[in-house]
Amino acid sequence: MRHGNIRSRLGREAAHRTATLRSLVAALINKEQIVTTYTKAMMARRLAEKVITIAKKDTLAARRLVHRILPDKDSIKILFSEIAPRFKSRPGGYTRVIKLSNRPGDGAMKAVLELVERKPKEIKPKKEKKEKAVKAEEKQKEAAKKEAPKAEKPAEKPVEKPKEEKPAPREKQAPQKEGFLSKFFGKKKDQK
Repeated sequence: MRHGNIRSRLGREAAHRTATLRSLVAALINKEQIVTTYTKAMMARRLAEKVITIAKKDTLAARRLVHRILPDKDSIKILFSEIAPRFKSRPGGYTRVIKLSNRPGDGAMKAVLELVERKPKEIKPKKEKKEKAVKAEEKQKEAAKKEAPKAEKPAEKPVEKPKEEKPAPREKQAPQKEGFLSKFFGKKKDQK
């Protein structure tokens, strides 16, 4: 009987379950937002909160503890250099889970697991107006080039192309190579 067992097993063995949760947390750290099932999101959330809390200390011992949980060195570097300093003043609650619609194939409830304080996106200046102006100028230049050569060139006589001779029809092809069955049954009497 499973009295008091709140945690879901995700239909996996223990090693497979831990590997799934580790990879979900690593993906959350790298991308700052992931889409997964609601149950996986809730379980990965617990592990992600613990990892971020440990990373806020930024000591060698903290790095070793996090390395036991996260297998990827790049995600550990991102965690300690970018994410942990962002949450330095926050006492907890680093992630949020937002429910989405059910998955059409099996009806599983999807959810978005994301960091609460996400990195602001860089806004790139729009180049549409400049590109349109450049394209309009190019069209004008092309139109001017087409008109100028017509006025300058005198009328030319059409050049007659020499007639091409058709190649002679091919003769019969050489006999094909021996096939697979000819090795077993031998060559035909006609072919030697």
